[in-house]
Amino acid sequence: MKKHSLVLGSVLAASLASSAVMAGGLTGNVGIMSDYFFRGIDQDASASGSDGSGATANGGLDYDLGNGISIGTWLADVNDGLEIDLYGAYSGKVNQFDYSVGFTSYNYTGEFDDTYNEINLNVGTGPVNLEYSIGSYDSTPSQDYTFLALTFTQGGAYATYGTFGNDFDGSYIELGYGMDVSGMDLSAALINSDKDLSNQVDSNGNPTSETSLVVSLSKSFDL
Repeated sequence: MKKHSLVLGSVLAASLASSAVMAGGLTGNVGIMSDYFFRGIDQDASASGSDGSGATANGGLDYDLGNGISIGTWLADVNDGLEIDLYGAYSGKVNQFDYSVGFTSYNYTGEFDDTYNEINLNVGTGPVNLEYSIGSYDSTPSQDYTFLALTFTQGGAYATYGTFGNDFDGSYIELGYGMDVSGMDLSAALINSDKDLSNQVDSNGNPTSETSLVVSLSKSFDL
């Protein structure tokens, strides 16, 4: 989303950086999204000539090295090319608190965007998880940003509030629900993005907030 240079990767990469990957060596995943949103931003709308709608195919590989260490990669079609994410994390537990420290690099082919690099910090207990990420954007001039998100989960439902800081602005609220359907993960999310993250304008041409519904279907498997 080139609107103010916030093309920031995948929900999958974020979730893997925020929690321990299940033990079991190498795993793969494939999926499709009705629209590609990440952190309240419509990624497809960043592509030149795109109206911000259309399904997005994606897939990735994850490897559990043991002792809480995991690495992986994730790819998605962003119309003008491919998004290629590389990430790793160390996860552990102290008393009732789960934590992880990770790194994510968001890279793009073609002319879609420049590289983003982040340090991801997460801590959670019970149904509550807090993420704090510190990132840099390899633009000219370079930009630094922060991202803070609070997520509450209950069963298959979740609610997230996320906000950007430093050189980036904007916040969003996401409400979602996921379930297993014949061995596949089906999820739906309602996302409200404020005017700083939205690609919408009112009748006077001023930025305005937007609410979007996104449905995704994915499958994970051992390799």
